[in-house]
Amino acid sequence: MGVFVQRVGRSGFALISLLMVIAPAVAAAGPGSGTATISPSANVVVGSKGTYSVNYVAAETFLIGQVRVTIPAGWTAPQTSGFTDPGYVDVSSDDLGAQFSYSVSGNDIIVDVDTLASGKALLIGYGFDDSGAYPTARATAPTIPGTSVFLVASHPTSRTGLQAIASSPSLNVVAGPITQLVFTTINFTFLTTGEAGPMVVQARDQYGNPSAVLSNQQIDLSSSSPQGTFSATSGGAVISAVIMTAGTSSVSFYYKDTQTGTPTVAASAAGQTWTDAQQQQTVQAGPITRLEFTNAPFTIQSIEIAGPFTLQTQDQYGNPSPVLVGQQLNLATTSTGGQFSEQGGSNFSPVTSVTMAPGTSSVQFYYRDTKKGTPTITATAVGQPTWTDSQQQTVNSGPPSRFDIFPSDTTVTAGEFAHYTIVVVDANGNRTSGTQARTIQLSPSHGSFYLPSDTARTTVTLSANAESLKVDYRGTNANDGVAHNITIFTSDALSPFLVGIDFVTVKAAALSTARSTVDATSNVVANGVDQSTVTVTVTDAFGNPVSGVTVDLSVTGSAVAADPVGPTNADGVATGAVTNTTAETVTVSATAGGQL
Repeated sequence: MGVFVQRVGRSGFALISLLMVIAPAVAAAGPGSGTATISPSANVVVGSKGTYSVNYVAAETFLIGQVRVTIPAGWTAPQTSGFTDPGYVDVSSDDLGAQFSYSVSGNDIIVDVDTLASGKALLIGYGFDDSGAYPTARATAPTIPGTSVFLVASHPTSRTGLQAIASSPSLNVVAGPITQLVFTTINFTFLTTGEAGPMVVQARDQYGNPSAVLSNQQIDLSSSSPQGTFSATSGGAVISAVIMTAGTSSVSFYYKDTQTGTPTVAASAAGQTWTDAQQQQTVQAGPITRLEFTNAPFTIQSIEIAGPFTLQTQDQYGNPSPVLVGQQLNLATTSTGGQFSEQGGSNFSPVTSVTMAPGTSSVQFYYRDTKKGTPTITATAVGQPTWTDSQQQTVNSGPPSRFDIFPSDTTVTAGEFAHYTIVVVDANGNRTSGTQARTIQLSPSHGSFYLPSDTARTTVTLSANAESLKVDYRGTNANDGVAHNITIFTSDALSPFLVGIDFVTVKAAALSTARSTVDATSNVVANGVDQSTVTVTVTDAFGNPVSGVTVDLSVTGSAVAADPVGPTNADGVATGAVTNTTAETVTVSATAGGQL
């Protein structure tokens, strides 16, 4: 008979163009008979669209039988309602006399076959686009790679009790082109002294499926941390890229970072437009190895408080590293005027140590110093002698507060000049200066001040920004050994008012024979027994008594002189005596200190 290939119309019923079928007697048919193939049979890219034909070949004659094709999960659901819609189904046969109809239920394409000759085929089109006329009718493959089995079941003589044929056709769904790199390992948390890895970067298609590179692909590595480094192996040499070898979809590497934080590690494919892989890591501080001042050095006045100072425990790379238990830190300074406190301002209370609380990496304190200079302060952890740090501060003098006179409490010889320096000092005795010239009143209780090589003065001028002024002092009154008061003060209208008080002791000058005297009592009987008392008063040129001077007496005539028993006393007086057995007028002379 003639062979005609027929197509089922869009209504789902077979249209017979020429019927020349004479139904022969058939043998008993069994379920699950027949074979099936699918075309095209090449690998299918995930998410791609296409038209597929399941070709079922009857192994025996169908008579009121059925063929069922189940579309795998993930594929477009089959449908017959719209020939331009995705998953459209069309069925035809190469058996000109075949009679059949078809329908869709869920993912099943059901073909009710009234007649189909043995050896003839049903051509079940899925995603049928009518030779490209209706591309929207094509079926979309799953987005996950794998084997998709198009399960074919049959029964030649019944429309129930179908069984799967011996081998249903399948398609291999494969990953699509690479569009992105992703990390497949979770983010790492590690110490600055440790290492993260292996980190794995994988090439994937647009649906997130691993997709192998066709040739060796360089993967460049970077980190948002300037201290981050990479290596191909644990502890290996530093690298900046790794190679994903042909036929593979992933590559691994290791990462180190000496800076704490949450750096972002990135991997990018050289020469490709793939989306980079990015992942945030967590870098924690390593074990404590040192103690550091994190504040800049302070510059303060001697009347001020510096701070807060911040001490921090750090790992070997300078990252803050918390203490596990409370840690005492001893504080010291090279200045004898320095003090520490946990609080500043009016709450300043001197301490010699501070304590870092458990779980913290820093502690603060304050410092003050009454001494002008550059003191070095040092902090040392108790029980951890290697945890120590020092920092030099600058302490400047404060504003003018008073005058000091140098040297202080001096002793000067009557009539001679004592050289003094008037110094402007702050409240703590540090030399300082003012910004304006000041007039200083010089008020000694005795004596006079002079500018060097000048005449006596009662006022002098201290230049602007000058710390000191030199003056000379001269006094002549020993005042019986009692010190004279020296008062100096600013006598202008400027502020602040400054005053300085000191004392000077004027001691007697060398004895003066011109000012010293010899006195004798009135006449006495020349009996060799009665004595005439001789009083010798030794003074300097200013009339100040000179003590400790040995006095020798000499007389004229036949008189006998008895020298004073000791040297002159505090009043400059030494007393001797003269006796005589001859009545006569005698002259008594005294030699004091070898001077007549």
